Amino acid sequence: MTDAYAIEETPGDAPQLHAVGEATIADVMNAFVVLRSKNAKLVGNLAASAGITTTDVRALFYVGGNDDVTPKKVAEYLGLTTGAMTSLVDRNEAAGFMQRTNNPTDRRSFLLELTDAGRDLVKRNGQTYADAFSAAVAPADYDAVHRAFVGLSEHLGAAADELDPKA
Repeated sequence: MTDAYAIEETPGDAPQLHAVGEATIADVMNAFVVLRSKNAKLVGNLAASAGITTTDVRALFYVGGNDDVTPKKVAEYLGLTTGAMTSLVDRNEAAGFMQRTNNPTDRRSFLLELTDAGRDLVKRNGQTYADAFSAAVAPADYDAVHRAFVGLSEHLGAAADELDPKA
């Protein structure tokens, strides 16, 4: 590879494991690209098996992981318009994964909650991630992986904010 930062994934490739202390930044970035690809495939298959879209899956995980969720909060998280968000809620209500409830603090809006089927879908698939992490990461490494994910989230979030044309 001539440019360490021009990381390309060949479908089916797996990152190469190195001895401790031998991985380069290019190796780490390639592993991240492959991880993102495998996660996208997992989310796509999850969505297809449930008869919904990948955006719907992300919305269900967001609603399931937060309290007092309004459609506006989900739309901001997903980067959706009001119209697209209305369609998403309608689809997921029809599929039996989500429901609208009255907002006790604002009569003009409503809250989104998962139904039993939605909670089951999120729980089952959350367990898929927990199982994958448990199989791939030794408990002694949880703190290091957690720090890496938090740091990456902060730095990638800052980079995204710098590039945001609306800012």
